[in-house]
Amino acid sequence: MPYNSNMNQQTQNQLTALNDQFYQTFAGAFAATRMRLQPGIRGLMDEIPRHGNWLDLGCGNGALGKLWAEQQRKGSYIGLDFSDELLEHARQLTAGLETDELTLRYLKSGLTDDPWPIELADVCNEIFSKPSVQFDGILSFAALHHVPGAQARVKILEHVHRLLKSDGIFIHSEWQFQNSAKLMERRLQASDAGIDEQQLETGDTILDWRFSLPGQEEQVGQRYVHLFTEAELHELAQQSGFLIEKTWYSDGKSGNLALYQIWRNA
Repeated sequence: MPYNSNMNQQTQNQLTALNDQFYQTFAGAFAATRMRLQPGIRGLMDEIPRHGNWLDLGCGNGALGKLWAEQQRKGSYIGLDFSDELLEHARQLTAGLETDELTLRYLKSGLTDDPWPIELADVCNEIFSKPSVQFDGILSFAALHHVPGAQARVKILEHVHRLLKSDGIFIHSEWQFQNSAKLMERRLQASDAGIDEQQLETGDTILDWRFSLPGQEEQVGQRYVHLFTEAELHELAQQSGFLIEKTWYSDGKSGNLALYQIWRNA
């Protein structure tokens, strides 16, 4: 697959729409498969300070927000996601868990939506009585790999850098689906999704997804996923003003289905 760091806007829009359609169609089924947090995320919780203001990019069904509250953390947790159904699930899952010492909020926006830092300002106004706040930490688990286009990813990470305190940390994970024979069998041709393969970057992949809730017929969905290498993440960290503090692998039967990293503001 050719490397191209200048994916055209049409292809980027197509890939974003592909994932939007997937999560609109399969949000309920997807939420049902994510009720338990991945081992890599649970293992992180002891490393995350129990007090502070945190932003979760791609919060999904609220499982992490629920654990945040159950651990009696203090400060604020703001979850961002573009799926109405997943956000509603998150609000229901964490209903009644907010305390005088912990604020829980959810915001609808996609990472590729230019206004998301602006929309975040509205939530900050509500919580902190000012339009901007620098977060102690920002989280993004299994979300960045759904963003098409190298330039778009750099733009997001530059936003992340600006939203963090000078010593703030960015903790994230990305799929390493090449370590799963089952997932590798689910790779599709770009043309199957109506995508021009010549516009894809190295690592760009279309995967099918199969699941059904009880009583439903199995449906097949398609998702865009970018396969990151450690070298690529190192370059992204440098481009966006971060130093990589820690890298490790976790999740899946073999313990290497996701790559986790902790970045700190340089």
